[in-house]
Amino acid sequence: MKDDNPTELGILRFPTGGAGRKQLRDLVNVLQPNSDTLYIVSGNKAKDIDFEKNIKFSPINHKKGKTKLTRIIRYLVTQVMLTLEMLNHNKIDKWFFFGGDLLLIPLFTCKLLQKKVALLTVSHSGKASESGDKTFSELFYILNRLCYDLSTLIILYSSNLIKEWELEKYRDKIQIAHKHYLNFETFSPNQRLSERDEVIGFVGSLIKRKNVMSLIKAAKRVKQKKPEVEFYIIGEGPEEEKIKRYIKENDMREYVHLFGWVPHEELPKYLNEVRLFVFPTHHEGLPNVVLEAMACGTPVLATPTDAIPDVIEHKENGFLLNGKTPEDIEREIIDCLSNENLEEISKNGIEYVRKNFNYEVAVKQHLYIIKKLKNS
Repeated sequence: MKDDNPTELGILRFPTGGAGRKQLRDLVNVLQPNSDTLYIVSGNKAKDIDFEKNIKFSPINHKKGKTKLTRIIRYLVTQVMLTLEMLNHNKIDKWFFFGGDLLLIPLFTCKLLQKKVALLTVSHSGKASESGDKTFSELFYILNRLCYDLSTLIILYSSNLIKEWELEKYRDKIQIAHKHYLNFETFSPNQRLSERDEVIGFVGSLIKRKNVMSLIKAAKRVKQKKPEVEFYIIGEGPEEEKIKRYIKENDMREYVHLFGWVPHEELPKYLNEVRLFVFPTHHEGLPNVVLEAMACGTPVLATPTDAIPDVIEHKENGFLLNGKTPEDIEREIIDCLSNENLEEISKNGIEYVRKNFNYEVAVKQHLYIIKKLKNS
């Protein structure tokens, strides 16, 4: 499958937390079969990834500032550190910038040195204002566009994102591929949907963009109509204390269970206990957890934003959420749980992800992109 000519590739990713390590590992795994040597420049927390021998890792430490000004300064300093480390691998002329749609300094350096960069976008920086965070949103949007201008190729998860993220100008640069692939030995159904209790699940960061608070408020309304229902909320984040306070004040602790952060390898256990997975996010790229829920035979009810409508066909292999308010979510949950075809929808979801999100598909897609990058 690998190209006949020796190939050395670089991956540059801004230092991130736990979720970022899995995303980086997935990308490494789909690029590694198509490269003789793979160089990675990322954060110290990626050290615990079990890399193959032909993979070289350069760690970069990033410290967050406490004020807006210090956060900006340290962000720029880390970009300079990433760039300097990238220059230590000067013979590498093909780079994958993962989540690099604000990494202007490394991208500008690559442009000057005539290196080729495939920009893998994981979210759209210009959408920050839509989820309530308007701080620096205009600046982020400008930086985002400059990075697109400087890149050689832009890799999107879905063709829907071209219009959704206003990228028509860059259509000639855009390639459609995803790094997502699932381990179907781990993420698979071990309990029929009909045998599960009426548990509603959510997995993700507890941040405003995920709209978890609306789900929590909907839970109270759902419980009034379906007394047997319970809710599993898995994740942590800045909204956690607010959510805990609301649950306590509204006497919901008996049926809304907060599990905090759960190791990724333990997620299948929880997903197999859930009758319906709800993901009411304001915007998202292509959330891995949606695919993982489907692989476990758990029907998904998710906001039709970004790449999600490419994966979920309403009432065929999942459900698309019509609205984001607590009232909307309550109504849709009740409708989904009472759907007579829920078992068939579960089976369709399993078949879809097994066909489209296996390892072989991801590797082939990225081999094509490596060839495009060479010839650009």
